[in-house]
Amino acid sequence: APEKLYTVKEAAELLGCHPKSIFRYIREGWLGVIKISARSTRIPRTALELFISVKNPKTEMIPVNSLEVI
Repeated sequence: APEKLYTVKEAAELLGCHPKSIFRYIREGWLGVIKISARSTRIPRTALELFISVKNPKTEMIPVNSLEVI
């Protein structure tokens, strides 16, 4: 089955933050996205899960674009 893709608004609701925060996380490399078009961004479920697992206040955050793919 294809992976679930979330809109920025849906991701913000799931994470309990403002959509502007989601765009900031994307811009800073914390959250991976799929660009559907110039004005349409979707966030894969796996990217959200990785973001949630890495974004722990007790640990140092590592931008996902700096992680090695194994």
